[in-house]
Amino acid sequence: MEVPRLDHALNSPTSPCEEVIKNLSLEAIQLCDRDDVLVSAMMQPKISMPLEFGERPPGMSNPQRRHPRQEMGIVVVVVSHYYQGAVKLEKSAFCLGVVPNKKGTWGLNATVFVSMTGNKSQDSGIAEMEELPVPHNIKISNITCDSFKISWEMDSKSKDRITHYFIDLNKKENKNSNKFKHKDVPTKLVAKAVPLPMTVRGHWFLSPRTEYTVAVQTASKQVDGDYVVSEWSEIIEFCTADYSKVHLTQLLEKAEVISGRMLKFSVFYRNQHKEYFDYIREHHGNAMQPSVKDNSGSHGSPISGKLEGIFFSCSTEFNTGKPPQDSPYGRYRFEIAAEKLFNPNTNLYFGDFYCMYTAYHYVILVIAPVGSPGDEFCKLRLPQLNSKDNKFLTCTEEDGVLVYHHAQDVILEVIFTDPVDLSLGTVAEITGHQLMSLSTANAKKDPSCKTCNISVGR
Repeated sequence: MEVPRLDHALNSPTSPCEEVIKNLSLEAIQLCDRDDVLVSAMMQPKISMPLEFGERPPGMSNPQRRHPRQEMGIVVVVVSHYYQGAVKLEKSAFCLGVVPNKKGTWGLNATVFVSMTGNKSQDSGIAEMEELPVPHNIKISNITCDSFKISWEMDSKSKDRITHYFIDLNKKENKNSNKFKHKDVPTKLVAKAVPLPMTVRGHWFLSPRTEYTVAVQTASKQVDGDYVVSEWSEIIEFCTADYSKVHLTQLLEKAEVISGRMLKFSVFYRNQHKEYFDYIREHHGNAMQPSVKDNSGSHGSPISGKLEGIFFSCSTEFNTGKPPQDSPYGRYRFEIAAEKLFNPNTNLYFGDFYCMYTAYHYVILVIAPVGSPGDEFCKLRLPQLNSKDNKFLTCTEEDGVLVYHHAQDVILEVIFTDPVDLSLGTVAEITGHQLMSLSTANAKKDPSCKTCNISVGR
């Protein structure tokens, strides 16, 4: 069989690869091992060595990086279109170029690319594409709960060819996952090349208080829609931030919508097991000590795992105006007059709004003595409420007496940031049940609830 020349008419205009390459034979291929020259050799018409479809000529190794257009180890390219200008192939890649001739039929051109570095080949007329610069010295700044700015350095060589950046963003526990193909994973970012630093923002894939890894590629979009890309940068790690005051204010406004009317109350109370109060008396001189808040509630709440305080409740039964006899936290209850904790010498802050896959919604408030460490912590991070006029918890003066009200339709969890001596109140056993199902200890917020979620990471 004679190997067809370029523009040689073939009988299979629809599938030239299958018809022509299947029984292809060749006598000699000119190879060059120099690393600085790109060499091409035309296939000779003489026949001496059979080459089945998918085989490589003797002495040629597999390309380490395969081009997307390939079949069974042989890279098949349309030379007259796809490889106009420059090419990017690994050493010893064997290319069969099938091109349409002027009459609309098909001809065969076989070319061997031996080296990917160096100068333009005078034989092939195809220029080699220079490496795209690899990002290095990556820096993350301006981190929020659902955004960050990223910048990096890169060599100026071929910088003007960059059209896009590929950003591979993973939660830290998945940092060893395979790098993505730009069309495969929608949460991996393909961004147009813009001046650095660039802002990465998206609550659909960024969560607050979460550790991430990030790596970057530079890319050049080709005329056919494919990309030529650089190597991946080094992997760096960072952690997103808590909700800001702006985000908490959005939660606050949502909570106000469902807070309901205000009911009078007169005491704060705290339920625990008998052993807890025995331990306080024996080891802490009768004073309950602040402890770090658990991770219940919104994942982005700045008080979770950071603020120290003592939890109290103030909810009352609608028909009696007194605290309920049931509790999820223990059968012994410490009660203290409301004015001992909440008065003109304290500040009130909004901390969180959440639910736990139930109809009940919880609002966390913080009471901090003015100027205390807890007050300074909250002043920087939480929206402050007017103690006399808000939708959740108020302290007003009527006829020289302090009067207290709480919201009826949300369950209030009040954190007091200073120690509280048991002598300021009373400890007694409740007559109701211990309803463990209502405990909020380390409870996770329902991320699908439209009532208590905002449009940032949950």
